[in-house]
Amino acid sequence: MTDINGDVLTSESCLISYPVSFAITAQPESKIEAEDGDTITLKVEASGSGLTYQWQYSVDGGKNWNNMSSAMGKKNSFSTIMNSIFNGRLYRCIVTDASGETLISETCKIGYSVNAENALAS
Repeated sequence: MTDINGDVLTSESCLISYPVSFAITAQPESKIEAEDGDTITLKVEASGSGLTYQWQYSVDGGKNWNNMSSAMGKKNSFSTIMNSIFNGRLYRCIVTDASGETLISETCKIGYSVNAENALAS
């Protein structure tokens, strides 16, 4: 800035930033049907900064939710090998951004069917 006498005044620099929108941009599949021994993968995608993930599962139709405690339950996707214990389970992911705001993904229902080859081998 220049004043009336021609003297130049320089201000301190500043950083201008804009907030990154926090949103879930891709939901997990709504329903997965798999056979015994198949690998299933659930994935959620989100935009924002400093994102953390916590996958949860419900065995009672969504009345109660349990955090997945393994390291894979804290990423935006996880894979596991299908067996009968997963039949009917619901999964969802809680996404948290750097400011502590949370979003919850849609739920995914897992359906199980016995692989005919595996059933005959047992």
